[in-house]
Amino acid sequence: PALEAAHDEFFKLPWLRKITKAEQARQCKKDGVIGMYAHWQPLSPAPRNLDALTQAYQRGLRSFMLTYNRMDNIGVGCTERFDAGLSNYGLEVVKLCNELGMIVDTSHCGHMTTMDACKFSKRPVNANHTCAKALSGVARAKTDDALKAIADTGGVIGLVTVPFFLTKNKQGATIDVMLDHAEYIAELVGWRHVSIGTDWPLQAPTDALQQTMRAEFVEHGFKPDEVDVTDRLNGFDDYRDLRNITRGLVKRGFSDEKIKGILGENALRVFGEVCG
Repeated sequence: PALEAAHDEFFKLPWLRKITKAEQARQCKKDGVIGMYAHWQPLSPAPRNLDALTQAYQRGLRSFMLTYNRMDNIGVGCTERFDAGLSNYGLEVVKLCNELGMIVDTSHCGHMTTMDACKFSKRPVNANHTCAKALSGVARAKTDDALKAIADTGGVIGLVTVPFFLTKNKQGATIDVMLDHAEYIAELVGWRHVSIGTDWPLQAPTDALQQTMRAEFVEHGFKPDEVDVTDRLNGFDDYRDLRNITRGLVKRGFSDEKIKGILGENALRVFGEVCG
């Protein structure tokens, strides 16, 4: 009851609206408000109970990431020693998501888990916040094969703006590094499968990020030497710099149609195809 009350209060904000359909998102744009749909990434293992997922859908959940970094009941995350892919239960989860109209997401999933999701899902599969492993080499990134598999389902790859995911040369990294990933993935699988998924918004002062997020990251499977929670891209300090992504895409010769797709239309297409 407390969580439901908090949920209700959250959506009483005059500038925020819950959406479960693509047309609702478009209406939010017309009305000048922010539309938000629920996405779940299971920092703790998701319950081994399909009814829980159904109940979450009924409360508004429309995107479900199959695993976080570690192994759980559903499959294997991206930082485990071994990657066995989806479990039998994980296959049931993918099937249920397809039946409900919930997006299957693989952002933190291991390689084989990602490939299994793409193989067994009957609807588009996303990785809504990741990058290209060919350019960064980090465990959180997706191999070319995984990027192609996601695109083959009709899904989108959302690009992060987190320096330590995007490049090994984190010091002084600029927004051009993120745009390199956009260009690489667009050339590999087509611009219709590229979107923006900034990951956490660097929404707090540096000291607060150091005190809270670093320990959380390590606890949930990241290597201590891989994480710098205060590092920011030069040119993308926080969400007020979203326009710089548009400027960068223009500078690199992307057409208006392609830019509109990357900035939102591609992701909205998938949302409509899966959720209605």
